[in-house]
Amino acid sequence: MTAEKKSRLRTKQEKKAINAPARSNGLHPGGRPTKYRADFPALLLAHFDEQVAAEKLPFLSKFARNIAGVCEDTAIEWTKDHPEFSEAYKIAKKIQKEFLITQALAGKINPTAFIFTAKNMTDMRDKTEVAHDMPGIQDILERIHKGEK
Repeated sequence: MTAEKKSRLRTKQEKKAINAPARSNGLHPGGRPTKYRADFPALLLAHFDEQVAAEKLPFLSKFARNIAGVCEDTAIEWTKDHPEFSEAYKIAKKIQKEFLITQALAGKINPTAFIFTAKNMTDMRDKTEVAHDMPGIQDILERIHKGEK
């Protein structure tokens, strides 16, 4: 690298440092400032309530896009950084689940579509039981426990 290029590079870096807002320790804070606001937990719950009242399935992605102006991944990250938003999100997920169940029980949702949606959007899963029936296993376990071969 020539001396001229080094000089130009240094100048660009110095300009960046001069234009950057400084933290208390004098360093640039780095990254884009968050768009999170303290009223988002209340707005999230209000959005979910409005959607349910209109008999529409509420989505976090719709809140993030239309109200918060961010992508869904950012809203999910907020649940890690802001406990109050995390609590509101947990309540919103319960509202979403309750809406799905009440709509299905009222016959307003196709049962197959409900099952698919409920498994993918909530904590609902199929319960499967696997029987482990092995003849003589109890004797083997007792011998192991006693230290026999």
